[in-house]
Amino acid sequence: MSEFRAVTITLGQVLLAGLNGVSIDLRPASYQFPTLEHGEWHDLNWLVIAGHVESPDGSWRFRDPCLLTTEAAQLGEWLRQVAEGAVPANERDEQGEVHPAFWTVEPNVGFGLEACTADQRALRVHFPLESAPPWSGNETRVCTHQFYVRCVVDKEALLAAANAWLLELSVFPERGRRDS
Repeated sequence: MSEFRAVTITLGQVLLAGLNGVSIDLRPASYQFPTLEHGEWHDLNWLVIAGHVESPDGSWRFRDPCLLTTEAAQLGEWLRQVAEGAVPANERDEQGEVHPAFWTVEPNVGFGLEACTADQRALRVHFPLESAPPWSGNETRVCTHQFYVRCVVDKEALLAAANAWLLELSVFPERGRRDS
């Protein structure tokens, strides 16, 4: 399992510089079905997320339809609330692990809050399934919380990243209507 003291995260166009040179770049790339005009709500609203992660363990990229438009917007709001100190740190389980507090229907990326100080936030970003590094092995790839990087970021930089993420999402509005 990888754990780091700090990382760099890019959400949208904003780079959060960490202490150890690790970087995470997540961007909404397109709708999974960009030309689809009618159909099932989920099919209309799957977003392809492009990710690039660099760590001491290695670098990897993924590009996968793993967030719905609504989930992507919720992620931006959750990150904004974390930056503002409105989200409590996750409780640790019996083994001392922090599981994702922000999780989605297609669990390719998850976020948890380990701790926060007046100026910094310690996040865990989880990478299971198609977003996991290729060397992580099948068992790790299917376990939703086993592979993660620890991100210690400045609260102002996190707020700027959340706002940039939400701005980038504005070109991918929710399409269609949900059937209750």
